[in-house]
Amino acid sequence: MDSRIDIKQALRVYNKVITHGTKHTGDLGHDYTLAGLTAWSDADGYTLMLEDKDAKLTVYFHNKYNVDFHNNFALDQFLEHMDKIDKTDF
Repeated sequence: MDSRIDIKQALRVYNKVITHGTKHTGDLGHDYTLAGLTAWSDADGYTLMLEDKDAKLTVYFHNKYNVDFHNNFALDQFLEHMDKIDKTDF
């Protein structure tokens, strides 16, 4: 786990992406894309995912999480995407 991950921010960003992003429908359901981030959830809605091209954050029930990234630069870019969306008023 990375201590730079703010779960409350991630939940706000997830909400903004699904509210203001472009909806895509595929074989596995819906996802939404906004400003370089894609958001979706599992079938029951208890697990949320945020992803860009090089990093993926999965938020589980009770705010446990996992973050996968290629390298530290990729994680930094992902966190910048989250900050940008979090600070934007729609």
